[in-house]
Amino acid sequence: MIRHPEYFFSRSPESGHIDPSNLFIQTDQLKCAVFELPFGEEESFGQGSRELLEFLAEQGTVRRTGKKWYWADRSYPAENVSPTESSTAENVVIVGR
Repeated sequence: MIRHPEYFFSRSPESGHIDPSNLFIQTDQLKCAVFELPFGEEESFGQGSRELLEFLAEQGTVRRTGKKWYWADRSYPAENVSPTESSTAENVVIVGR
């Protein structure tokens, strides 16, 4: 890579694909959004976001005050969000041939 950087820079990046209707992905991303900023009633985070917020409130993860939803959990939601469905928190050794 050092001697031939064009090999790295001339290739197209890997494409990332997600299913925005996947309930698990939407819930995890909604948790991260509410953690970052209070989520207003007038805002939308995909289909069914209001129901997801109500579910998270029942779990004690978020709380509603007035017209906004706030993060109420002690955890950091992004630490449970994987960039890929198949990734793992364990260390992986990749051996090339």
